[in-house]
Amino acid sequence: MPPVATSDPADRVAPVESDATLRGAPLPPGTTLGGRYRLGAPLGRGGFGITYAAHDARLDRPVAVKELFPEGAGRRGLDVVVGPDASAALADARARFRREATTLARFAHPNIVRVFAVLEAHGTLYIVLERIDGRTLADELRRRGGPLTEPEALEVAGQVGAALTAIHAAGVLHRDVSPANLVRTAEGRVVLIDFGLARPFAPDRTTAMTRVVTPGYAPPEQHRGEARFSARSDVYALGASLHRLLTGRVPPTPGQRAAGIEPPVVWRSNPTVSRATSDAISSALALDPADRPADVPALLRRLGLTVDEVAGASALSGPDASSDPADQRLDLAHHRLGPAGRATVPAGPATDAAGLGIDALGALDRAPDADPGPHRRSWMVPAPVAPIAPVAPIPVARPIP
Repeated sequence: MPPVATSDPADRVAPVESDATLRGAPLPPGTTLGGRYRLGAPLGRGGFGITYAAHDARLDRPVAVKELFPEGAGRRGLDVVVGPDASAALADARARFRREATTLARFAHPNIVRVFAVLEAHGTLYIVLERIDGRTLADELRRRGGPLTEPEALEVAGQVGAALTAIHAAGVLHRDVSPANLVRTAEGRVVLIDFGLARPFAPDRTTAMTRVVTPGYAPPEQHRGEARFSARSDVYALGASLHRLLTGRVPPTPGQRAAGIEPPVVWRSNPTVSRATSDAISSALALDPADRPADVPALLRRLGLTVDEVAGASALSGPDASSDPADQRLDLAHHRLGPAGRATVPAGPATDAAGLGIDALGALDRAPDADPGPHRRSWMVPAPVAPIAPVAPIPVARPIP
């Protein structure tokens, strides 16, 4: 389900009207960026960009490349072009696209997608990421034709909760947590992707943010656009995601709930789910932020997961200290189910982040129950351009004995 822009019409790029311009055409396979990244076929596209499979010729590894290509833009040759009245909007989109990459590149966490580089070419910007072969949880629901099991959903909650705890500690809200933005690999690793709506926040200060939402997952304060934003906003989205994973249905929007349409109680829709888990999800979906768990660790505790402080050793490892930092690989612990099916979640470090994201452009609304469409993707996990020093411990979920 794509985000819906409820304001900021200036973010939309005026279409190009020219017979010489190919509207929305991807770059041809074989195009090389930066002298090293050879593009393959597109992996997917959204309202503001195209993601390609690619190969890093210098380090001989697969990567993914995300191209800034706003809705309404066109291509003349290899160049991205827009109409004469849209240059300011494109410049703003470029600035926010770069800030999104900066935000991601400053995290080193096994459950957060990471960045290799940002390139400028063909009149636009490109983000290079390490490719992660996996399936979004939205696509997984569609593939199996039914909800996840409770242990599976708790495993997801623990891993996503670890990622959100890290970004909140850095003063950033994700603002777009949903099954379509959670990629699970064959090994069971869950990665939070798409930081396009991420924003810095100060819990004690009223902040204005662009009203761009994914219907059913965004809390009421995000629809309003100005509020005292806090970790509770992402708590709502995580609760909505768990509701979808365990019932197969997207919760109603705040507007629908104001009209009397409430989300069904999880355990009543899916009797295999415990009342404790169901009640925790209901608490996360409270319309008033004050009635939700105060932060993600508080929600995890209600789900039967406890939060410990663990050593924040670097999640990056390389052949030796003198190797090219860009060649460092993510060293992942195995995610497995602990006693009583609860999730055992390894931690990864986070570094400070301060950056904004890019708003989704021109996305379309859907009914809450609508199938969001296929979301199997290969994603990259960016590697930083310099070694990341060990940081302070971060909370991590593990099963209650």
